[in-house]
Amino acid sequence: MAVRKGSGRVLRRKIMPISPAAVEARQYEINRDQVYIDGLKKGSTDLKGITSFEAGGINVAQLEQQLAVKKRALAAFLPKEGSGKQKDKALKEFNQAKAYIEKHALTKEEVGKWPKLDATKNQEYRAAVDKSFNEEVNNPMFRRMCEQLKRAAGILDPTNSAMRNIDNYRRQK
Repeated sequence: MAVRKGSGRVLRRKIMPISPAAVEARQYEINRDQVYIDGLKKGSTDLKGITSFEAGGINVAQLEQQLAVKKRALAAFLPKEGSGKQKDKALKEFNQAKAYIEKHALTKEEVGKWPKLDATKNQEYRAAVDKSFNEEVNNPMFRRMCEQLKRAAGILDPTNSAMRNIDNYRRQK
């Protein structure tokens, strides 16, 4: 929490949740550090090439404090599942954004277009590029709906990263 001098107002930073892949990576680091600390406590001689004599100079209490800080930080950055009212609102927003994206996004077939030497196939590619610029890239409403879908999906199911992937909502043709 940051406080601005003289204003009397308290400014709070919004903590954005991290992705499930980043959560797994941080959890792996925490588990690895825990194994290392446990090995130091037991006096194991197989700790990343450190002998038990060299491990005697390591401050285990300080390492445990650092590990506790990492655990608290991970808990603060974990995506939070919404309450009942938040989930209802998020479900409405999710369905609205999903319908808009399905209607205005490129189809999976159009996304797979590549420029060809054949003039007719190149026209299909050019049409897909033009549609992309008109419907997705230069369309602020499309970007807003993508953000809305991702935010609502995070409230509905914070651990499901597939729900946040826009490509899953593109039509086949």
